[in-house]
Amino acid sequence: MKYISLTAMIMSIALASIATAANPNPNGETCTDVGAIDCGILACFNNGHSFLYYCMGEESNPDIGRMYVAQNCSCAGCCDMSDGCTVHP
Repeated sequence: MKYISLTAMIMSIALASIATAANPNPNGETCTDVGAIDCGILACFNNGHSFLYYCMGEESNPDIGRMYVAQNCSCAGCCDMSDGCTVHP
């Protein structure tokens, strides 16, 4: 009986890690342009569309920041740092 529950626990952890890898969230990832707003694209986030993020600095190391997604765009390449998510003609 202990082997069945151990197997179930291992399978749960494996499935959770696969789900996390399939849809990575950039929130909390490191960035180096502290204080800047920038655009990014990740194939497995926001269906491969652009997103606008802010690089927030940390008190412990002001040269390295953490990404925080501010806006998800509805298409790839339609992110502009000054206009946000827009489609330009």
